[in-house]
Parts: sequence; C-alpha cells; structure tokens
Amino acid sequence: MKKGQGFTNDFSDFHREFYEEVHRMREHERNEQNRRYSNNNYSYSYDIFNKYPREFFYINLIFKLFPLFVVPFLFLFVVYKQYILKSHFKEKPILIYDAYGRAFLVDIHGRKFRASEFDKY
Repeated sequence: MKKGQGFTNDFSDFHREFYEEVHRMREHERNEQNRRYSNNNYSYSYDIFNKYPREFFYINLIFKLFPLFVVPFLFLFVVYKQYILKSHFKEKPILIYDAYGRAFLVDIHGRKFRASEFDKY
C-alpha cells in the first residue's frame, strides 16, 4: 500500500456511494414522474383552475388581476396619507415659538407645554 492511498480509497468510496445515492434518487424521481403522467394525476401543484376552467373562471381572473389593482391602490393610499399628514401639520403646528424664542409643544387639546431643548436662543 502506497503512502496516503488509504485516504484516497476512503474518499473514492464516499464519492462513489454518494453518486450512487444521487443516481438512485434521480431514477426514483423519474419513475415517480412517469407514474404520475401515466395516471393523468399531476400532483405537482394545485391545478384546480386547469382542471375546471369554466367553473373557476372568475376566481382565476381575480387572482390574475389582483396585482394590477393592489399596486395602484397602495400608491394612492401612501399619497393620500402624506396629503392628510401635511394638511394636518399646516393647520396645527406642534412646535411653536414665542417672541423670546422659547419653544412650546402643543398637544391635541391645544394646551402648550414648555420644551426648552428646542429653544432658538
């Protein structure tokens, strides 16, 4: 036995067993695919819409058109939300200053609270 040949044999045995297992798995998958095809029972995905196109036409149509409506509605929602926030802050400023540069915070009831960390001077 040559030096290091024992490791090579172990390594080769491992790879040979590994590739045999991969080959068996591929063969099993191929046989399973042929069996499904021959039985006309495609269980790869939930294909109720392909088997019964007439009965589920509207459901299928809704699922296909859903992304076309979601993106514009999401965009309109974000724009509307920004518009509401901007109009709210224009009407009621949260931070106001008096003549001396002192800062006051205004709550939702209109009460003023001193906020010295925001003073101008």
